[in-house]
Amino acid sequence: MKRWRNAAGAGILLMAMIGVPLVAAVFLLDARDVAERAGDDLKACMAASARIRQLERLPRGQSAGPIDAAFVHQRGQQALQTLGLPAEHLVQIVPGTPQRVGETGYKEVPTSLVLRDLNLRQIVQLLLSVTDGSRLSVKSLRLSAPRDTEDGAQWSAEATLSYLIFEGNAGNGVTAVRERN
Repeated sequence: MKRWRNAAGAGILLMAMIGVPLVAAVFLLDARDVAERAGDDLKACMAASARIRQLERLPRGQSAGPIDAAFVHQRGQQALQTLGLPAEHLVQIVPGTPQRVGETGYKEVPTSLVLRDLNLRQIVQLLLSVTDGSRLSVKSLRLSAPRDTEDGAQWSAEATLSYLIFEGNAGNGVTAVRERN
């Protein structure tokens, strides 16, 4: 009987020696997953913080309201004049539909811009000139070389310019546009 108790005790001790490290390993793996998710959350927070700092650097006194196509057209025409290019290179400006940015009070407002028969340097200079000193930024750019040019020096570009507006709830269900300063 004593031998049986000693064998049972040794069996329990052996199971504990195997089970405790196994349970600890499971907890360690769970803690690692939690730490990885926390690291991902930290990266997302840092990116959001950098975007907020970027938005805070916008020039003061600049309206946070909508920018109409006429403003973009005027900026484009001024840029073409500055570069010494004819107005017909700016073919089309199409305002887009505002899209809410995540679950924030911000909306991103896109505007499509179509340029024709410019070299790459002119396209870049024009886009930089249009966006310089304004809330506009180039969100996307698609380039295509027209088939009818032999040297491929003249390009067409479709750019999406965008800007953010802040829409906050005024407390009565009415959405108000506020200035970001």
